[in-house]
Amino acid sequence: MAYDPQRDRPRHRPGPREASAVDSILDTEVAPPRPRPAPDAVAASDAAPVPTGSWSDRLLYSAGISTLLGAGAALVTLWWLWRRLRR
Repeated sequence: MAYDPQRDRPRHRPGPREASAVDSILDTEVAPPRPRPAPDAVAASDAAPVPTGSWSDRLLYSAGISTLLGAGAALVTLWWLWRRLRR
């Protein structure tokens, strides 16, 4: 059997004039969706400029730097092993 920590806790039961929790969630009024503007209506000058130094640029630069450092470490390790095996 599964452990039920709320087994002995009394649960609230709605009265005859109260809505249940599910009914109160489902009966809420939802605002109608706003129509989206057509793609032609937005001018190029209204578009938000791309910020410089965005996270994707920093990620690209850091990935490139870490790749170069890893390749350098691999080359030094291979060079050291080659010298050691040549002896």
